[in-house]
Amino acid sequence: KKVKGRDSNRSVRSEIFWTGVERAVNFFEPLANLLRRMDSDVPAMGFIYGAFLDAKKEIAARFDNEKASIQEVLHIIDKRWDNKLKGPLHRAGYFLNPYYYYENKLEIELDGTFKDGLVACMEKMVRDGKKEDIMTAECQAYQNEEGSFGRDSAKRQRRNKNFDPAE
Repeated sequence: KKVKGRDSNRSVRSEIFWTGVERAVNFFEPLANLLRRMDSDVPAMGFIYGAFLDAKKEIAARFDNEKASIQEVLHIIDKRWDNKLKGPLHRAGYFLNPYYYYENKLEIELDGTFKDGLVACMEKMVRDGKKEDIMTAECQAYQNEEGSFGRDSAKRQRRNKNFDPAE
């Protein structure tokens, strides 16, 4: 037992051990924060996609954007993300969340998959052409910041991560 204790003590006191711990924390803390966000009382659907992108950016920043240092882990994260959460519903939620949409408008609109996700969700949930047309017009107003989407109160709420549209 004394030998194991000495070995453990030596490991915990080594620089290599603490460098590894710091590295692990830098990878997993942003992901833990993402999970905490998803488990909060604030509706999460519109934030999942964006919060995931934010977590990846934070991980990259913690490693000074050195791709060689993070590529393997980000590949694993992306693989899980692609298999589980990169569907039309999450893309639609990202598109319809003003917190992310207006800040990243050009990128989102050029990508096209976000609006495709929205259209796919609309087609699946609403099987009435007239209602789809109304929703499409509202979507256009949202994109162009027209009507209620252009009001000062709406613009102020865009950067509020805790905004609850259900209230």
